[in-house]
Amino acid sequence: MPHCILEYSNNICEQPNPSFIFNQIHKALFSTGLFDLNDIKSRIIIHNDFLIGDGDIKRAFVTLAVEILSGRDEITKRKSRRIV
Repeated sequence: MPHCILEYSNNICEQPNPSFIFNQIHKALFSTGLFDLNDIKSRIIIHNDFLIGDGDIKRAFVTLAVEILSGRDEITKRKSRRIV
């Protein structure tokens, strides 16, 4: 049951389209044959309070974490990381 967590700073110039991003990630993970589509869960966290480096307000970040429950072997984990 993968959990996909997209985090980004609120100063991103162009706000991402969550539906598009998550649909692509869900399709990719489902295509591995390792996960049932209905078991893949996604969410977004937008950070309003953050500091990057020297604090220049032009600095921004985006990160995507895909978490898989323990018990999956290393090959499965690698395959999931590569596909996303």
